Amino acid sequence: CLASSQQVKLKKSLHSFIGSFSDEKYDEFKWARIVCKKHSIPFTKVDINSNISAQVLMESTKCLDDLWDTPIVGQYLVYNQINKNNYKVSIEGHGGDELFGGYTNHVTSLIGDLIVQRNNADKLSDAILLLSELSSSFTSNRFNTQSILMNTPLRSSALHSGKNQNRLYLLGLFGDSEKCLNRKISVLDNELYSQESLFFKSLYEDFHYYTLPNILRNYDRLSMKHSVEIRSPFLDYRLVLKAFSAPVEYKINNKQSKYFLRNKIPFIPNEIKRRKTKSGFTHPINKWFSTVFTPLINDIIHQKKFKESNLFNGKVCSNILSNHISKNNATELSRYWPIINLALIDGI
Repeated sequence: CLASSQQVKLKKSLHSFIGSFSDEKYDEFKWARIVCKKHSIPFTKVDINSNISAQVLMESTKCLDDLWDTPIVGQYLVYNQINKNNYKVSIEGHGGDELFGGYTNHVTSLIGDLIVQRNNADKLSDAILLLSELSSSFTSNRFNTQSILMNTPLRSSALHSGKNQNRLYLLGLFGDSEKCLNRKISVLDNELYSQESLFFKSLYEDFHYYTLPNILRNYDRLSMKHSVEIRSPFLDYRLVLKAFSAPVEYKINNKQSKYFLRNKIPFIPNEIKRRKTKSGFTHPINKWFSTVFTPLINDIIHQKKFKESNLFNGKVCSNILSNHISKNNATELSRYWPIINLALIDGI
């Protein structure tokens, strides 16, 4: 919205850099191009697949200097291209999903509220239909929606249970290091906060403790590696205060997520407003783990320093990963990325 403002365009030379994947399932290029063409903003298409390499994987991981679920190489390459074109500031949309209910867990928390209240069957039906549309962004399996519904939170303690448990199979390999994975949310002890809805808590905790802080940390480190600074208009404190005080109908309404952004922002093209699904900047991880990343990982796990690591059980990890590589099991190999991640930032 800010980038499309006529006043901004008169004063600044704007340019859009769009990360693109060869796999149509992950590629968002056509949608970004629609926005650029509508507002006559020149753009550069950054072909991620043709630039991916083991070297990029190592560089992007080391500059993060932290553990993360998956490699973040696409963003690294986009910032690299921004720097090469002598741009120093990137305007980005971080916070929009967390403020206005853009994720599936926000919809399930609303469903949880509606189930507990038991007074609005129409809204409950609409929320379930919306959940089905959002979950189809990541899988075509109709049972995915059913499995998400089965884990609908009905109390505060269940809001983030999945986020805390989805990597339990790694904890035995980290030893004492697993203590650093625990996260304390101080606001949970606040009496007024305990009276808020599950939906409000889901947004608030994702904004302050879970999703958004991780995104901001990662993007800041990746961008600063290339001397690019990020500006996020959605994080203006005035908008944040207004968003959190706004009723749920401004966020999820009429079978739409981010209702306010879709219906009250005039600069957004109709094709974007009506869009039902999105993949974000999701990478084709399994494809890369079965091809370009495999030689590097295979080299790392057979090094003496890896096997004798004090941070994780290197011998066990080496055997597990070797087995997955021999079977070309990219899905299982990618699940153990945090181990490789830790090894790389430890200098292995």
